[in-house]
Amino acid sequence: MIEGYHAAYPLTEQEVDLIYYLIAARLCISVTQSAWQASNGSDNGHHFVTERHAGSCWISSSASIP
Repeated sequence: MIEGYHAAYPLTEQEVDLIYYLIAARLCISVTQSAWQASNGSDNGHHFVTERHAGSCWISSSASIP
């Protein structure tokens, strides 16, 4: 996915160096938001979309971080 984006909208060297860390940070934010929504009693399924797959995303993402 990143390669396709980069082909259409070239990333700077700094963005390339940071992209995996930024993806990991965004995943952490998504999981934290899901937990916060759950603690507030939300029953909106959209709030928990990322949470369902977070474990496998985190494992595959962290294995790819240089």
